[in-house]
Amino acid sequence: MIKLRNISKSYTNNKSKKDILQNVNINFPQKGLVYLLGENGVGKSTLFNILLTKDLDYEGNYYFNNLDIKELKNEEIQDLRSNYISIITQESNLIKELNVYENILIAINQKNISRDDKEKIISESLKNVGLEGFEKRKINTLSGGEKQKVAIARAIIKKPKVLLADEISSNLDFETTNEIMSLIYELSKDYLVIMVTHDYSLVKEYPGKIYEIKDKTIKDIMKVDEKLESIKVGTSAKKKHDYRNETTIVSKLLLHKRLINILHIFVLSISLIIIMILISNIYSNKNKQSIKTLTDNGLVSIDLDTNNEIKDSDNIIKYKELNPIINVLNNHNIKRIMLIDDYINDFEIKGRLPNNRNEIILTNYYSIKANKSVDDLLNTELSFRINESIEDFKIVGIIITNYHELIEKKNSYQTSKIIDLNTDLFYNNIFVINEVFDEYQGIKLEFSSQNKIDSDGYLNNFSNRVSDERDILYGKRAELIDEIVLSYHNIPVFFEEYDSETIIENLENIYSKIKNKIITMYIFDYSENKFEELNLRIVGINKTNIGQNGVSLELLSRITKDQVINKYSFYFTKNFNLNVRNLNKISGTYELNSLISKNEFEPEYQNVNTILNLISTIALPFIIVLIGIIFIVTFMNINSQVGNIKTLKLIGYSNQRVYSIYIMQVFVILICSSVISFFTHSVIIKTINNKLINNNLQIKYTILFNPVGIIMILLILLIVITILMIYLLVKRQLRKA
Repeated sequence: MIKLRNISKSYTNNKSKKDILQNVNINFPQKGLVYLLGENGVGKSTLFNILLTKDLDYEGNYYFNNLDIKELKNEEIQDLRSNYISIITQESNLIKELNVYENILIAINQKNISRDDKEKIISESLKNVGLEGFEKRKINTLSGGEKQKVAIARAIIKKPKVLLADEISSNLDFETTNEIMSLIYELSKDYLVIMVTHDYSLVKEYPGKIYEIKDKTIKDIMKVDEKLESIKVGTSAKKKHDYRNETTIVSKLLLHKRLINILHIFVLSISLIIIMILISNIYSNKNKQSIKTLTDNGLVSIDLDTNNEIKDSDNIIKYKELNPIINVLNNHNIKRIMLIDDYINDFEIKGRLPNNRNEIILTNYYSIKANKSVDDLLNTELSFRINESIEDFKIVGIIITNYHELIEKKNSYQTSKIIDLNTDLFYNNIFVINEVFDEYQGIKLEFSSQNKIDSDGYLNNFSNRVSDERDILYGKRAELIDEIVLSYHNIPVFFEEYDSETIIENLENIYSKIKNKIITMYIFDYSENKFEELNLRIVGINKTNIGQNGVSLELLSRITKDQVINKYSFYFTKNFNLNVRNLNKISGTYELNSLISKNEFEPEYQNVNTILNLISTIALPFIIVLIGIIFIVTFMNINSQVGNIKTLKLIGYSNQRVYSIYIMQVFVILICSSVISFFTHSVIIKTINNKLINNNLQIKYTILFNPVGIIMILLILLIVITILMIYLLVKRQLRKA
């Protein structure tokens, strides 16, 4: 089984060499009880560590079933120790956090053994050592002898080739020693038991082969050559480990010190929350807009029809909805037509004010929309409809605003909405003189029609709007008053010979057949209380999914002409800092909301900033405290596990498996802390944004952002650093073990 050939071992101390063993030669039998006998200090423990393959720094050869240990790889040596060698020491080396059953269970490395088989094997093992029914007993309730028996049961559970026993009777009384030795003696009938001891009396009571270590070598060597069973070690024959054992150990370690672990999670979570808020504050300071820079023109909507008494009438901006207009400025839709009044002189204007009805001014917002500079935009023309005619207007002036500054800055969703609001109400408008403003009448964007009337009522209701080049599938857009672009959805209604299910496949051919044909539509004239018949010529096919036909602007304006009765207005002030407004569009009008002073909004904002600045001030100490907490708690935790680490190594656990146990333990703590801190931080951010700055405005301004990506990187970095720390601390304890 085991052969030692010319084994020599020495230590170098203070540049002097001290020999411990010299030319030790032993042939161990396949089974039986073998004593390594000697006084303290003669090298018994050194030889024991060599046999255990723990010490490889020796001269000579150690053969295990004809395999030279020094020629094996580390993983092959670990495989040999895990599967073929078990150890029993004077200390039982049981893990106190586990019960008797679990202490034996973790020594069963084979993954393919079922749970029922494991229970049967463990029960049988305990029965063999006289501890039947002890499975659920806690370790701290056992006597010294019972603990040693559990250790023996654990040692033989994997049916090794060799049992190494190191001074197992040292801490036991006479009666218990006899119980344990009787058990060992019985085991020697099935195993090779190598017992290291200085107790010569054991040899007389329990006979076996004796090798006495004396004068740095072995006396009375008995040469034995036996036929050996061949064994294989290494990854090719390595059994699959049952990694559920690691989960069992981790769960028990966490539960055993749950109060300490809960406190660890709590303190770690608080520290992480503080640091996350710090990161949010730093990130927000780089990205948030000042609310004052967004109240560019200070507009508050009012309705002249319901608010006849208006103070500071010089600051009134009257407007009408501009709907629709001819394609201008790269097909951009202008929202409103506004009345130029004396207040406009308060703005910086490039160019001049209009002198006649065919001159207008715009804001510099259009230099972006038209992709032109302000100078290039001046003196160009655009067209829109006044009543039923289209007129050309010359741009003679440009109002200079801070729109360009705002859109170049990175904004939150809320601040972007404020910019959009200013755009709708001020930037995206045409400014005209009284004559044009008073003549302008609104035009609805679309009208409905029907193609026939029968005795049962009105059938086949259609939606029609201004023909758009982008909608044309075949043909051209409707330009004359009697032209129509028919939606392909509506073709089967006017032409029954075409099937709606197959029309798409033959649409080009169908268009060639219906082109220039006349269709009849009916619209209801409410003033005359009767239908008006329209005969329209098909000039194209529309691809709109909603089935809208396209008609000319002339036809649309003739049918839908609607005089503008309501004149809506803005209240305007140049004192930008006093304008935070709440604008709610209701049924085409705007509610009047009283001006809210900046001072009614800023105090809460300042209070929040005070808190955040305080957090920023104490953040560095918190980071140091966080690192200190992680290191101290982790260091104390690993130091308290020295005995357990030693036990795991003795029962055959590789270094990697030991690392995984303690990394899993701290990983669970870190994940719990990270999840708690992440969601708590999100709640705090939301509370600050939605509650602390609540100013009764519907426009919400984000004071704090939640940089999820940066925070996730922080948490991952924390986990990686802690795992590295665990690895180094466990590695240090493994060296001691």
